[in-house]
Amino acid sequence: MYKFTASGSLIVGTAGVVDALIVGQGGPGTGGVNAGGGGAGGVAYLLGIPLAAGTISVLVGAGTVAQGLPGNTSALGAYVAPGGGGQGGEAGGTEAGNGGSGAGKRRDGTHLGLGIPGLGNNGGIDFGNEFAGGGGGGAGAVGGNASDVGSGYGGGNGGNGRQISINGTPTYYGGGGGGRGNSAVAGGNPGLGGGGQGGRGGGGSNAAANTGGGGGGSDGWGGSGVVIVRVAR
Repeated sequence: MYKFTASGSLIVGTAGVVDALIVGQGGPGTGGVNAGGGGAGGVAYLLGIPLAAGTISVLVGAGTVAQGLPGNTSALGAYVAPGGGGQGGEAGGTEAGNGGSGAGKRRDGTHLGLGIPGLGNNGGIDFGNEFAGGGGGGAGAVGGNASDVGSGYGGGNGGNGRQISINGTPTYYGGGGGGRGNSAVAGGNPGLGGGGQGGRGGGGSNAAANTGGGGGGSDGWGGSGVVIVRVAR
């Protein structure tokens, strides 16, 4: 088994068939007081794909992503998993972005972020004008909607990621980031698979590295991606 947590190359001595997990970088949950959670990076689990002999480029999505933009793509040669949708804010984009999974809808935005079927899911929606954002979509489930909890307005939970056992241990990848809650209520919980916690009035947490999780709203950064290759049996 070969695990790449940063970009590199895979040297294939003899052509053969492999299983591969390719996870894009999660989207940022930036956006100040308006923020939904960032969408998870796309999760592509490919069984029995052919690889020719030679050197194959491996790209692992990582690095700082500007507000409102999606996370960076991961790839194994021609096989690609896009980054997750980023959450726009007052000074950045005004909408929830699309991606592998979509970002949660932010306050005053007109649409939620859309995921790519088979790789991710849509984000959740905000709660009116009460400064509570929707949860980012996860690879395995849609993001939760923000809600009125009586004492305030809570951010939506991030959607859960996909559980995959390519490394021999069941592991979640691609959890959505929790949406920001208003100052009276905690933000949404992260989705299983490395998503970031939504903040209480701001200050969401970053997603876990090499999970493709979406960042928490607001101001949480998406987790880097990962590529894992296993010889098919």
